[in-house]
Amino acid sequence: METMKTLLTRQAVRQYPSTQLTSAQVQQLLQAANAAPVGMGQYENFHLTVVQSPAIIKQLESFSQQQPYYGAPTVIIVSAKDPGAMELLSVGGIVENMALIATELGLASCDILGAITLGLAKDQKLSQKIGIPTGFKPCFSLAVGQTAEPLTARQPTIKRITTNFVD
Repeated sequence: METMKTLLTRQAVRQYPSTQLTSAQVQQLLQAANAAPVGMGQYENFHLTVVQSPAIIKQLESFSQQQPYYGAPTVIIVSAKDPGAMELLSVGGIVENMALIATELGLASCDILGAITLGLAKDQKLSQKIGIPTGFKPCFSLAVGQTAEPLTARQPTIKRITTNFVD
């Protein structure tokens, strides 16, 4: 898939069949995460947690009044050591890389922040239970799964974000 088509096809999906990702798909998501640019090249300041346990996903969702993972069979949590502005920007790049490769693979995804900041980041016991290293703070997550319907590209535009030019 060419880059612009992937960008135009990537979308937040909020409904997933229960079919689990294959090991090869997970490996490609992790490879995309590791290809993301991070501040000062300090990859050691980031950690990925792949959650495929329905019981743990349900625990993560318990911090919210809704089901923020929308039935996705896989949730990937990105944690950072002492997250400041640079680390949070890097976390965004890591998540976006995974979302883009998910799209290229024909998978659905959705960026999820609330379940992490409202719950997991404050629950040391659960963080330890799922293997987030000491000193790391869960910052963001990505729900990933098979698609219920094929993803389709949107029409390209440059009018969604206001722009000014300085000559």
